[in-house]
Amino acid sequence: MSDRSRALLRNGMARLWWYGFCSYDENRSDPFELTGPLLKKLDVTQNLLENAFGRNNQITHAVLGVLLDREKDGNPFYVREKVRELAHYIVQIGGVTILDALDGSELRELVVGKIEQLIAA
Repeated sequence: MSDRSRALLRNGMARLWWYGFCSYDENRSDPFELTGPLLKKLDVTQNLLENAFGRNNQITHAVLGVLLDREKDGNPFYVREKVRELAHYIVQIGGVTILDALDGSELRELVVGKIEQLIAA
């Protein structure tokens, strides 16, 4: 992560603004609905936003949307090691796939598939 993007997370006011910016989805009835899963556990926040893909709102929204859906269904996915493995997987996939070229449903499929794999392990 560059010093500039790291500064967004180190400065308290900038960090709060960045959390809101990254989780804001104007297509939802509650545009800040994804802020809950983002801030539910520090591991989610750090693993999503401190990676290179953290500045891509489409990826962030896909992950947070899946986490929110799982929570609503009574199957939350906030286990520290599993969240880290999910983030690591996204970084690995980003090394061989242009994630920016995928649409939201394809990103969600990747996330859901990996979460199901992690839960089954």
